[in-house]
Amino acid sequence: MWNDLKDTIIKIINAENDDRIRINRLRTMRQGEKETVRGYASRFEAYINAVKNKVRSYEQRDWFLDGLREPYWFKVETFCPTSYVKAKDCVLQIETFQKDRERYGDRKSVPIVEEKSQSTDTDIDNIMAALGALMINHVKQETNEVSRIDKIEADVREMARAG
Repeated sequence: MWNDLKDTIIKIINAENDDRIRINRLRTMRQGEKETVRGYASRFEAYINAVKNKVRSYEQRDWFLDGLREPYWFKVETFCPTSYVKAKDCVLQIETFQKDRERYGDRKSVPIVEEKSQSTDTDIDNIMAALGALMINHVKQETNEVSRIDKIEADVREMARAG
């Protein structure tokens, strides 16, 4: 009986010590110089899950942010995350954006207008050719009368001669 009580007390003390060790480790954990944010977040998550109920939510957030390297910490702070989970999600998005930027470069605007205008000119030429082909097969409905456009053109020419 005495041995059982002794073992129980030792387990409780060890568990409390383990929690204190984990909490101290969380408070001092830092992102490595070449470590990705995802790697740091995974390490932090492993410790936080063990002591989640013994650490306040703002402490989780603050300790996580304190461990981030400077450029990430500064960028996340501008978004003012209210919890550890929001801070983690935010910094992971920032890291993904940074990696995409490095992979694809800083895509500056390309003169799309020039490309579009060439394409548009070609499209207009094709449309005009198609309309021209349709006009060949067009049958005038008014065979005896001059079309309205032809009449307007004739009136404009007369006014130009007269004026």
